Amino acid sequence: MIRLSIIFVFILFSVSSIAGNIDSLLQIFNKTKTEKDKVDLLFQIGKEYQKVNIDSGIYYFTKAEKIADKNNIQNRRADIIKNIGNCYQAIGNLEKALEHYLKALDISLKIDSLDKKDTLNKKLSANLYHNISLIKNFQGDNNQAIRLLYESRKLRLEINDFYGLAVFTYPSLGAIYMERGEYSKASTYFYNALDIWEKSDNKIGIADAYDYLGVISEKQNDYQRALQYYTKSLQLREKIGDEYFLSFSYNNIGVAYFHLKNYEKALEFCGKSLEIKLKTNDKLSTRNTYSNIGLIYQLQGDYELSLSYFLKTVEISEEFEDLYETTKAYINVGTTLGYLKKFESAEEYLINAFEIAKKNNYLDLLKDVTENISVVYQNTNQYEKAFNMLLLHKQISDSLFNADMIKKLTSIELNYEFEKIQATDSIRMARVAFEKEFLQNEKLNRQKIITYILIFGIIIMLIMAYLIFRTFKINQKAKQNELKSRATEIEKSLLRTQMNPHFIFNSMNSIQHFISKNDSYEAERYLSKFAKLIRFILENSSQPYVCLHDEISSLQLYLELEQLRFNYKFDFTINIDDRIDDEFIKIPPMLIQPYVENAILHGIMPKETNGRILLEVKIDEKNSVLYCNIVDDGIGREKSKELKSKNSIRHKSIGMQITNERLNFLNKESQSNIWVRIIDLENASGTRIELTIPYKDE
Repeated sequence: MIRLSIIFVFILFSVSSIAGNIDSLLQIFNKTKTEKDKVDLLFQIGKEYQKVNIDSGIYYFTKAEKIADKNNIQNRRADIIKNIGNCYQAIGNLEKALEHYLKALDISLKIDSLDKKDTLNKKLSANLYHNISLIKNFQGDNNQAIRLLYESRKLRLEINDFYGLAVFTYPSLGAIYMERGEYSKASTYFYNALDIWEKSDNKIGIADAYDYLGVISEKQNDYQRALQYYTKSLQLREKIGDEYFLSFSYNNIGVAYFHLKNYEKALEFCGKSLEIKLKTNDKLSTRNTYSNIGLIYQLQGDYELSLSYFLKTVEISEEFEDLYETTKAYINVGTTLGYLKKFESAEEYLINAFEIAKKNNYLDLLKDVTENISVVYQNTNQYEKAFNMLLLHKQISDSLFNADMIKKLTSIELNYEFEKIQATDSIRMARVAFEKEFLQNEKLNRQKIITYILIFGIIIMLIMAYLIFRTFKINQKAKQNELKSRATEIEKSLLRTQMNPHFIFNSMNSIQHFISKNDSYEAERYLSKFAKLIRFILENSSQPYVCLHDEISSLQLYLELEQLRFNYKFDFTINIDDRIDDEFIKIPPMLIQPYVENAILHGIMPKETNGRILLEVKIDEKNSVLYCNIVDDGIGREKSKELKSKNSIRHKSIGMQITNERLNFLNKESQSNIWVRIIDLENASGTRIELTIPYKDE
């Protein structure tokens, strides 16, 4: 029998899927601290992997479920377990899928018993009932499948989940009733779904409904009408680029052409369907298309090619342990082998099909296989066996006829029950709509009364708020102007201290000294350094922040020029913490230089012997702080004060005064916590200055 693509839609992905990049999600996860956020991120990572790598999806879902269970996050846990079931369903492990769906449903129903108003949980329960029902139907228990779908429908009606009814519940009920041959009920459910989709202009849903109605037309042998429905569906899917479900439309159009005996067109569209299904690794629907193509080639007399496709259907059916489909595949292979005159192999496949069909009471398949075995026995001169099989074929045909009659006689009762259910649904939906409208009107009336009472007070409050806000803005603007003015003054003062006339004059003298000695290399080298330092000072004195790399580079230039200026009176070392990325860490400019200058002028220069300066920069990443230590082995602060007091010419240093004012300003303006500590080393052997500087990481 040629196979239609009936789309049983498992709820594999939640409505609000997170399209994200796996790598970026993993990076966020590594920085996440709360357990709930970890569960959510692992769940999203699992959803991404679920589309491309089922095993990885199961791994991350399982990891998320363990954390959710440990921290009693039950609603998310139920959803995670459902998705693990989806993964197992996708690879054909229906037993494991069913196990996880039932476990998730148990958790979800317990949550519902505690909180009847949790609509998200009710939707999850409805989805789980749906998925369980489809597995039950797949296992042959369509009565249980319908009962479960009614439970799903009941929950969806409670929460007005018309989307879920249209995309899942109604199509699945229609498909199962269609399998049972109850086309009137099936059509009603498909039209219910179509009505919802047309009202919301959902083209994907409309296309699905057209496919279902086409299948029903085909079941009733109206192939031309079926082709019209399938073509409408195809046109919609092509417009929206729905490639995966295009494969179903192609397959169904191919089937319609098959029944219309246009085999070339049938092969063309079935081939298009197969090409897409092989890309998506959808084995179950691929099997159906293999079977269709095999039957077409069989009718065209190309038995070898037909056999190759039927053998593929055997392989997939056995892999999924689908006894009914395996039996059908055996019959197709056996029949084709008979056409090829390979009667021994044909008999083996047909006998296997006969045994399975007999054991499982597949009467429709027993009818086909007994007829085909009889033909094989006739061709191998086993006439008694051929006769017995024909007798059995006749008995089964009569039994099926009687079963059809019984089905027709009970159809009135079934339709009556169905109409009662439909009427109940309509009354329930009308009651829900009325109650909702009544509650909304009552709420609106209360809101009007409250609004009239509060409106005068709100106006007064708005006027007061405006006046307060206006006063605040005026004060803020004045304060900002004052801060800007003070910042400008400090920047100018800072620039003046950095552009120390003595420093510039001595640096230029040193460069002139090299020129007079014809030492052009040294002159050029130091002139270049001097120019770089001046440029840095001019460029960055007005900038709020500079990168640490530039600050350290300028300090090194400054120290090298001071070495030259004072005839290499001191050596220096700069140590930077290896963890520091100095290109991205930013600090206020020229904070460190005044302290280095102070160490040279008041610590090293009065010393009789050569000195040494150590500059260390370390990082505290947790608190975003740099620790800068400036250590000299000079004469120390006490000795320096003593020398200054003896000096008849008093030098008033404004550099440190401006620096202190600047620190106070920065701490106040940017809510920073820059602080300085000066430590006298033991035995008057120098001074240690500790600077703590918050930084920006960009």
